[in-house]
Amino acid sequence: MAWDNKTPTSVTTARLLNSPAIVVYEELKSLVADTDAYMWRDDKIEEALLQRNDPLVTLGLAQYGASDKVSAILYKRGSTTTGDVNFNKALRLGVLGNSLVHRRIFSKHTFGVVPDEDVLAFINTEEGTDELHAIVTNSGAKKFLAKLYNAEKPYDNIPEEKYLRAVFWSHRNPAINEDDSSVDGPDMDAWGVQKGIKRLMQMLPVTEQGLQTAYWLLQVVDPRRVGSFDEDPTPMFKRWQTLQLSDDFKKYHEGNAPGLDLKEEFLVMLAAVYGWYSAKTPDNKTKIIYMGSADNPDLFLRCAWYSDERKLTPEQMQAGYDRDGDAFVVAALYNDTVFWDVKKRAMLEGLISGRLIHRYKRRCNQIKKKHPEFDLAPVSEQGAALLEDDEAPQPTEDQKRLERVEIMLAATAKQLQSVYKVLTWVLILVIVALVIVWHPRF
Repeated sequence: MAWDNKTPTSVTTARLLNSPAIVVYEELKSLVADTDAYMWRDDKIEEALLQRNDPLVTLGLAQYGASDKVSAILYKRGSTTTGDVNFNKALRLGVLGNSLVHRRIFSKHTFGVVPDEDVLAFINTEEGTDELHAIVTNSGAKKFLAKLYNAEKPYDNIPEEKYLRAVFWSHRNPAINEDDSSVDGPDMDAWGVQKGIKRLMQMLPVTEQGLQTAYWLLQVVDPRRVGSFDEDPTPMFKRWQTLQLSDDFKKYHEGNAPGLDLKEEFLVMLAAVYGWYSAKTPDNKTKIIYMGSADNPDLFLRCAWYSDERKLTPEQMQAGYDRDGDAFVVAALYNDTVFWDVKKRAMLEGLISGRLIHRYKRRCNQIKKKHPEFDLAPVSEQGAALLEDDEAPQPTEDQKRLERVEIMLAATAKQLQSVYKVLTWVLILVIVALVIVWHPRF
């Protein structure tokens, strides 16, 4: 049983100091699911475990510990160039991927115990990018993401190519969709991430690489986490419309919608999530302005209207699909009211094709997270068939890299476990031999 905040520290410490290394490792691992663990876990326990100087326990502390002091020691140890290089890297990646230790609100650096200059070095590196990937996908790195997205010091002077790489990889970080605001106060880091995402849509370079970065970030983020404008966002739409895609880019970079290229699908998403803005009236009141209309000559302003929270009738849905095809479907996927009406949701399921089923599932999960009563099950035979035929996507290079890191950490832990067992048996045999040799003869 893993330790808790009720058992006296001395009891827990004594038990863990006398438990096999693999037991301690598994207990540390079991606590990582509790994101509030760092608030009650006693640092003295982890400091005592560190003194065991057991490789497997040490690796567990790096990956799953909550002590700033211990993590800082292990990060420094993992950054050395002496000793076992592979184990050093395992410790380093363990600390960088530790989702607990970097969640602390008050810390000297923007990424927990890791100095800002080290994070910048990982961002700017030409090779050996496992460390960077561990940082930008760490679910405890919300404070870091807010600084990165808003290009705040010390991340305000990163070369464009390196900046785009870091932001692109970060779209796999679940923290971009987390907001821990409560009655005790707002989550300022979550607010910073929202502000940063809006900034990125306006400031990322209008290039193919910039488009790819903006597309994947906007695709995975919950519409409630993208921020909003207090002025007409039309200039942002027009900015991206000027981009001309090469044939090679179109060939090798596809989105979810079969009938749209990546740029067209991105513009539809952009219009769908930012299709409204707030403005001040002459009497200094705030007014919400919804953009577009069903018959607007601009496709993307029509898409802004399709995603509007106001009621969209089945007849208007069919007319929109007949006119704009997949562009309508992508925009309608951002209209939450469609998901709460069985008839309209069934109609939407019938219009989905290709990889848009992934977008549909993501939107359902986003709604479910906010409204637990929402039913994820499809409401039509077409929807059920699509979900049955949905095949797991092939892993990307980023996923493969993360898998390699996880395999390396798991292999290190397994190797250490094996060494521990061998040493245990050696110790037993030595004790038996000593008993035989020194046994008194009568």
